Amino acid sequence: MRSLRLVNILKTFTKEEIKEFEKFVASPYFSRGRNLSPFFSVIKKYYPEFYPDQYSAEKIFRELFSGKNLLLIQ
Repeated sequence: MRSLRLVNILKTFTKEEIKEFEKFVASPYFSRGRNLSPFFSVIKKYYPEFYPDQYSAEKIFRELFSGKNLLLIQ
């Protein structure tokens, strides 16, 4: 997965800042969509290194939507 701005920003966070950001993401006031909190939970697993060989868009997609009956167009 190519380097993303989000990953570059999250790499700079301390453990305490990640915890606070997770609270922010979970807040219904700031996060009105249903997808942000689960997405953050998945990518947080790769904190703090975010080694590119450990995660990919496909792997994150599979983790988010595992067990769901989705039609994937390739």
